[in-house]
Amino acid sequence: MIIKRKKLIVKYKNLGIDIDGILRNFVGSVERVYKEHYPEHKVLDRSDYDLKTWFPIGGKIYDFVFKDNVKEIYLYAKPYPHALRFMEYLEDLGYKVVIVTSQPNEDCVYYTKKWLEKHEVYYDKLIFESQKYKVENIDVLLDDSTKNLNEFAETDRLAVCMNRPWNKDYEGPRVKTYKQFIEMVQNGRTN
Repeated sequence: MIIKRKKLIVKYKNLGIDIDGILRNFVGSVERVYKEHYPEHKVLDRSDYDLKTWFPIGGKIYDFVFKDNVKEIYLYAKPYPHALRFMEYLEDLGYKVVIVTSQPNEDCVYYTKKWLEKHEVYYDKLIFESQKYKVENIDVLLDDSTKNLNEFAETDRLAVCMNRPWNKDYEGPRVKTYKQFIEMVQNGRTN
């Protein structure tokens, strides 16, 4: 008996994947290091994307994170559970994976590259870009920033939000797991 296989038509082939908030638990690392320095402080409301609203030191959090403790926060952040396998699985499925990340300075870029090496994260290309909608040759963006997602969606490409406490205001397609994201891009559906 001969069984004919249906050819799988994949609508989305080139995936843009953010690092912080998607693969690397940046927020968890910031909180860990912050508590080491300020054990008496409590993390405030995490519903805003802006870190200064989360910590009692307000705007001083930027120097704390991006200058004073950049190595400890960036290099030693843990991957989200299943993140590394997710990236391997995307490779196994034949997707072109472009990591698209915005980093505020050269130290953050350096330790991000080191973090990717340390965890042997699979990707085809690495792009540092704050305006992710400008990146060409990606069909889908998986991100946690409402701003990035809205700008990318305006280019008539699929912007998918990884559900996090700080992005509840995003009204487009949303996933809670890597599995849901893979199903979405495989099926070409956005709900």
